[in-house]
Amino acid sequence: MDNASSYLFMLGNDKREINSFIEALKSEVSSVDPFKLHGVITALMKGLQEVKELNAKEITLDGKHEAYGFTFASKEAGTKYDYSNCNHPDWINYSKQIEDYSKAKKSIEDTLKTIKDPIILVDEQTGDIITVNPPIKKSTTIIEVK
Repeated sequence: MDNASSYLFMLGNDKREINSFIEALKSEVSSVDPFKLHGVITALMKGLQEVKELNAKEITLDGKHEAYGFTFASKEAGTKYDYSNCNHPDWINYSKQIEDYSKAKKSIEDTLKTIKDPIILVDEQTGDIITVNPPIKKSTTIIEVK
């Protein structure tokens, strides 16, 4: 191999060949060491993302460009607006209220995380008896690779 990119180009010369390689890899998953495969793929994805970001800085596009079965197009994505400089009085007021309510809500959530069994509360304004349940804890299981 002349250089590192030569290894990648062995996967194929165009999108179709690369997809064919991916399908072949999927069919072989059960016959290889899952830890080795997962580790290699994770390292590649992490490293290739960095390479992709560096390469994106080098690409300048006017319109679309097609090569190797891929279509490259520059576009804006993830538009966000910052309203903090608009000086609209209602916006400022609502933002402050949202911040205050968010802090109060967070405080209640922190308390709710500590209860393990349902508790009974009495609403002091209405006299209603309320059963407060502990929050439902949800998580996603991942395989961390370091």
